[in-house]
Amino acid sequence: MSKLKGFIKSKDCYLWMMMIVGTIIYCFGIVFLLDLGEFYAGGITGIAQLITAIMKKFFDVEFAGFKSIFVGLLNFPLFVIAWRGVSKRFAVTSLSSVLLQMLFIYLFELLFKAGFNPFQAFGLSKDPGSMLCLSILGGMITGAGCAIALKGGSSTGGMDVVSQYLSLTKQMSFAKVTFSIDFCIILTAALVGSVDIAVYTIIRMIISILTLDKIYTAYKYTKIVIITEEKQRMRDAIVSHMNHGLTIYQATGGFSNKPKYVIEMIVWSFETADCLRLVKEIDPNSFVSTLGVKRVDGPFNVNVIA
Repeated sequence: MSKLKGFIKSKDCYLWMMMIVGTIIYCFGIVFLLDLGEFYAGGITGIAQLITAIMKKFFDVEFAGFKSIFVGLLNFPLFVIAWRGVSKRFAVTSLSSVLLQMLFIYLFELLFKAGFNPFQAFGLSKDPGSMLCLSILGGMITGAGCAIALKGGSSTGGMDVVSQYLSLTKQMSFAKVTFSIDFCIILTAALVGSVDIAVYTIIRMIISILTLDKIYTAYKYTKIVIITEEKQRMRDAIVSHMNHGLTIYQATGGFSNKPKYVIEMIVWSFETADCLRLVKEIDPNSFVSTLGVKRVDGPFNVNVIA
């Protein structure tokens, strides 16, 4: 029991640490890279940027913190979706990320307006080469920030919540949902701002999606195949701990010529490490292989990372 409590406590620390680090990286990329190139972010932050740009262009209204206020206001309704559709812990940490975004975007904007931007020291300006560098770096950093938060079991809020909900309930690709939402924002941005900025924003978006897809693999399917002689003990442990179904059939070891059992199951990618650790505790001599699976149809227990 003490080991279990220690594991839960360490998992909570990991979750909050990943959320905080991911949020800070995301805000850093938004203010010091995307704002420097006047690119648009995706999701709620992109919508907040659009509203801020419209207020500045048509009403000549601008002040530090305007964007962070909109980020907070537009995110709060999505808290209900996260609470009911994903998990309470996911909702709480995502809401905490939004509050941190409001703080760090405001602080970073104050530094930006005061003339501090580490990327300006490299001579990045408005020429095409610099704009391309800003779009690539901005996409990598904001994508990495989102992915780090999601990998820990949280999110940076906004449309990440909607994408997470749809990926869990409708088996829709997280990256495809995010891409669709961001593309609509970019089309609107092209009408409000310039076409050149919209083109660079598309580059930023593609880099961000690729970065996100490479780092964030938690809700992808993995097939685990276990070959063991400990059929009953292995079956009981997996059923009680993993909350997934499995298939068992008998086989014969080609080298040992001994009777063995093959156990097959499908899990989320984030569950793979725990499953392998459990298998080795039951039978250190078991043979295990894993394989990525694109799609699963039929009954499948949807466990969430947090």
